[in-house]
Amino acid sequence: MKQYKLKQKYPSLPSDWEVGMEVGQGDRGSYGDYSPCHGKYSNRYLNASEVKNNPEFWEVVGYEILSIIGTNKHPLPETILYEKDVYKGDFTPHLNNSSKCWQIHSVKRLSDGKIFSIGDKFKYQFGGGKKLTIEGIQLKQDTISNTDYIWLQTDLNNPSYGTSLNYAVKVKEPLFKTVDNVEIFKGDSYWMVTNDFCLAFCSFFSETDLCFNCFAEKKNAQAYIEEYKNYTTADGALIVPGQTFYVYDNKFFNCLEGSFGTFKNKKWAGKRFRTKEEVLELIKENKIRFSLADLKRTVKENNCFGIGLINILEKQ
Repeated sequence: MKQYKLKQKYPSLPSDWEVGMEVGQGDRGSYGDYSPCHGKYSNRYLNASEVKNNPEFWEVVGYEILSIIGTNKHPLPETILYEKDVYKGDFTPHLNNSSKCWQIHSVKRLSDGKIFSIGDKFKYQFGGGKKLTIEGIQLKQDTISNTDYIWLQTDLNNPSYGTSLNYAVKVKEPLFKTVDNVEIFKGDSYWMVTNDFCLAFCSFFSETDLCFNCFAEKKNAQAYIEEYKNYTTADGALIVPGQTFYVYDNKFFNCLEGSFGTFKNKKWAGKRFRTKEEVLELIKENKIRFSLADLKRTVKENNCFGIGLINILEKQ
């Protein structure tokens, strides 16, 4: 049901009508006329065109139910979601007559066009800044004014927990957070460093952007490029995000596994390799494994020198 709120009075209105009062269509009038939603005001019927065509005096309020979902008490499957343009009807009678068989999934607040759906985040218009989640949307009735209103429920086990649609402030959710710890919202611009360490300015968001490193400040993106652009393997291949490589630790003759962001100090330059086999080969060639006594014993026992001696030692 569409309602309008009086923004400022004009001479033809009853004397007891006041700014902020609401009129509804079909409450007590007929033929689409508007009349006061609250019984404390003098009853007077306004032609629909008088209300709708004078935005300087009347502001639209109320709601429009956009989609509903069936429950297991309804004969249709529980997961069926009906949208208004698909259903081609008004959901309100079904909700009023079979409230236990239908659940509201999304509504539009007519005053500002904001859409609220189950799962959305919002804050109270009055009070603290705590984010709350819409767990249910209920159609309720004000027994004093005999008008319907929408209640955003924040706890399914406690029906009184929540707020009226009129007092909810929708929270703008960030798309992602940059490397330099700034939240990016729809419409924000940012700097992106691609996998080949090129710098790109972005003024729109794409899901693929999350595969790269994004920064709010250009200087931070440039610093990142400077730090990693010469981050390479021993044969000069660039190490990129997501890549695994292997490190030759010539102090303890170990093969260390690394990924992007590890073993990036200059001391590891020339010691990063694409494959584990390359590192194992270096360990095999350089690690000191035998004493002079070991060599003498092997020569004496096997009567061999040169390549023959190396082959025997490699097998030990």
